[in-house]
Amino acid sequence: ETWSNQAGDPRERSQQQERWFHYIIDELVPRIYELCQYDQKEEKGMLATGCSMGGFHAANAFFRRPDIFDALLAQSGIFEAEFFFHDYHDELTAINSPVDYLMNLAPDHPNMERYKNSEIIFSCGRGAWEQDMESSLNKLADIMNEKGIEAWVDFWGYDVAHDWYWWKKQIIYFLQFIL
Repeated sequence: ETWSNQAGDPRERSQQQERWFHYIIDELVPRIYELCQYDQKEEKGMLATGCSMGGFHAANAFFRRPDIFDALLAQSGIFEAEFFFHDYHDELTAINSPVDYLMNLAPDHPNMERYKNSEIIFSCGRGAWEQDMESSLNKLADIMNEKGIEAWVDFWGYDVAHDWYWWKKQIIYFLQFIL
């Protein structure tokens, strides 16, 4: 109903994306805190992780709400709304497109310090079906580098496809550096 529904009305798609984001932040995260008896003031933040579209969602949640998430592991994501919305842009696609909003983030924005104190890992293969993800991650990596946001950006080999087999290997490898 959001990114993948390219035949749908773009405004409705961007609104649905924002509703989904707010469900995660405003309903799911507080419920997790409640179930885990988690005190956000006393505890470390949460890890946002995902692969493919989940990699985008993890990065978007992390960059929009670094007060909740202090670690990110995003695998094989596309980090720009333009890939899915093409020529359509509105305020909701802009705030759900890490490439776009990080590019315009002021150096003294309060989130900058949080990003700099977080663990950030991106991975992407270079094999089958990974070319668009590799290109998007390169754009994001360049922006983070310009902004002084340190991240581990790891491109795996040309045999590493956009596939669960590889994402499982990657998450097993990278979690040891975050947990």
